[in-house]
Amino acid sequence: MGNSITEGVGLKYRHAESYPAQLQRLLGYDYEVINAGMNGKSAMKTKDNSYMATARYQEALKSNPAIVTIKLGTNDSRLVYRASIADSFSTDYKTLIQSFRDLPSHPRIILLMPVASYLTDTTRQPDAVITKQIIPRIRQIAFEEKLEMIDLHSITLNRDSLFFDQLHPSAQGQTIIANRLYEAITSKTIRDFDIFPKLNVPYKVTSFYGYDCAEFTVENRNAKVVKPRIVTEGRPWVWRARFWGHEPQTDIALLDRGYHIVYLDVAELYGNDEAVRLWNAYYALLTTAGLSPKPCWNV
Repeated sequence: MGNSITEGVGLKYRHAESYPAQLQRLLGYDYEVINAGMNGKSAMKTKDNSYMATARYQEALKSNPAIVTIKLGTNDSRLVYRASIADSFSTDYKTLIQSFRDLPSHPRIILLMPVASYLTDTTRQPDAVITKQIIPRIRQIAFEEKLEMIDLHSITLNRDSLFFDQLHPSAQGQTIIANRLYEAITSKTIRDFDIFPKLNVPYKVTSFYGYDCAEFTVENRNAKVVKPRIVTEGRPWVWRARFWGHEPQTDIALLDRGYHIVYLDVAELYGNDEAVRLWNAYYALLTTAGLSPKPCWNV
């Protein structure tokens, strides 16, 4: 589901070049991909351009899908809708999600962050509103509803040449989206692994850009483990050595792809013997809990 970007508005051959059409070719005959995109539609149902007021939305429900991707929010950033974002966006978006959760097929639901916008007209869909008001709300919805996410904004950022009118991706831009969705749908995953109870420590859960983050202590040191919604085969993970939360783009991209992100604060020890001892103890805790013996490092 989605708006004009999903529908393929502005493409010369939208039935072949839109990302749903390209995704169909990538997935092959084992899948049927339905393009339920609708030009100009918003997630907020109280507006005159509500996606949920369309016949295409009803058709999407009647298809009883196995997988649903939702790419809405770009049009909600328009000036005429902006004042309603705080009151209506999250509630209405959750209503849309629940309507698919209630289906007999109980589909896998994936929330897509809006692509980047290069418009300079601030009355339309400026990127500043998308990044500051729309995307954070979608991430919070994903946290509360425990849903998968795919960050289309980051993979289309600083690539304005792929947008023929500063808002809609070209056929090449649509290919980038289709390839990312194909990767998410076909990746080998482990669906029954939850590291949190395996840590055997008291913890509290907070949101890390929409993902569940367990915060706890290891020998009085602040520790964090962020888990993906769907765990990639092999249980890979990234050890964030310093500067937790600073420039998190890589962390978010890897969470989207099924990696765990972990952290232990030993900053003031400057890598001395005590720091190494603490990290060794933390490594033992994490691998005993089921993560791969070989982490990646992000410093």
